[in-house]
Amino acid sequence: MPADADDFDPDRILAVLDVHQVEYLLVGGLAARAYGAERRTADVDCVPSTTVENLERVAAALRELGARLRVGGMTDEEARQLPVRLDAAALVAFRSSTWMTDAGPVDLLVDLRDRDGGRHDDGELAQRSGKSAASPSTWRRSTTSSRRRSSPGATRQRGTPGAARDPAAPS
Repeated sequence: MPADADDFDPDRILAVLDVHQVEYLLVGGLAARAYGAERRTADVDCVPSTTVENLERVAAALRELGARLRVGGMTDEEARQLPVRLDAAALVAFRSSTWMTDAGPVDLLVDLRDRDGGRHDDGELAQRSGKSAASPSTWRRSTTSSRRRSSPGATRQRGTPGAARDPAAPS
């Protein structure tokens, strides 16, 4: 378990997601950093494709990372004792969920909210960024990922938690 922010290893988290061929949209602080923002972050936020097959790959990646639920008011040791079955069915039931892994925190989101309270899922976010949600071959390649997407249209606006922001729009 990471003892502090110095133990947060987002590269390891992303590498394990990639090894398991997880299809996801990277959002939040790491996505903002990918686009040049100088922003500190202490977790990996992503919106995975919600197909059963992909959620099974997400679950397998989380299991490899030693994931356990991150629950407010519980210590990590208490959270480790929760009888959580980590599979696609559980991820569907949880919808959005927060996890602690041996490489740091991971937040799985089923959608992002915009300024008006509207919700946008992975398919819509991919479409907004010009990517096809249906075809993994269109997901942006990076130095460590063949299935990770990071979209400026899905980065969160600072000061508005959970709000999707189009970087071309005026601030």
